[in-house]
Amino acid sequence: MRRVLAAFTAALCALMATSIARADEYPSKPIRLVLAYPAGGSADPIVRTIADGLSKRLKQAVFVENRTGGNATIATQYIANAAPDGYTLYFTYTTPYTMLPFLYRKLSYDPKRAYTPISLVGEQLVGFGVPADSKFRTLKDMFDEAKLRPGELSHSSSGTAQIHGLTMEQIKIATATNIVHVPYQGSGPAVQAAAAKQVDMVFADIGAMNGFVRGNRMRLLAVAGQKRNPNYPEVPTMAEAGLSGIEIPMVWHGIVGPPGMPKALVDKLNAEINAVVRSPEFEKVLTTLVQRPLSGTPEDMQLAIDTDERAWGALINRLGIRLD
Repeated sequence: MRRVLAAFTAALCALMATSIARADEYPSKPIRLVLAYPAGGSADPIVRTIADGLSKRLKQAVFVENRTGGNATIATQYIANAAPDGYTLYFTYTTPYTMLPFLYRKLSYDPKRAYTPISLVGEQLVGFGVPADSKFRTLKDMFDEAKLRPGELSHSSSGTAQIHGLTMEQIKIATATNIVHVPYQGSGPAVQAAAAKQVDMVFADIGAMNGFVRGNRMRLLAVAGQKRNPNYPEVPTMAEAGLSGIEIPMVWHGIVGPPGMPKALVDKLNAEINAVVRSPEFEKVLTTLVQRPLSGTPEDMQLAIDTDERAWGALINRLGIRLD
């Protein structure tokens, strides 16, 4: 019995030593970076810059795999079931883990256990845009008139249950206004509708509005956040423009892995991703998209998820929105 136990212990130690060696040698094969959205979208240049940066730092191929459909649930479920070996990673927005659990009665994954946080990557900067010849010169003017004319002004968004549309619902509650919501399939069409004067205003990511603003087809009235956008230093924040006391959840994106990833592997990936995020190449891409780089620890990312879950959950439950 002792000989059997000794042999088992030796075999176990050998297996552990092999596992540690393999961890030290990571990565020894190509890494898959999953994206829940189609190629050519606003996330595409961000993901591909991260993939290129990681490839150089890890000296291993990192390729982007688009797994679209199901409002990001298909990609999220895929990650939830993937091996926690570091060879399958997921570029994601806040939505699958903090919004969809309240929008769907039943999901194909457990949102609290379907991932391992690795690192935040960036923040999508958002704001209010109006047609270039709009009579509204300030955000206060626009909301003052909305109060006087309930149900007569309109705004577009990227969708009823998308971040920008839900944020606008939060703003309308806070300002006690009734502005008609015209949802579109994505920020691009929503912004185009505002530029074409089909709606009075749009609340969207500034990157989607950038070309129209630079082309004098739209104007920015205000930006969300505590600081002015460095790309548009003349545009006030919402608080400076008269809408103070409204807390808007940060629209972040980051990288997670499958559940159960070893801490040593998570820490290694976190350090490498942070190095990419802080590189001039990545900063240039996000500046072009009018976004802000983010970095930090896995714990920072988990805190962002927990904070968003409380904020979005309270709002979605209050509005009573369901997608099934």
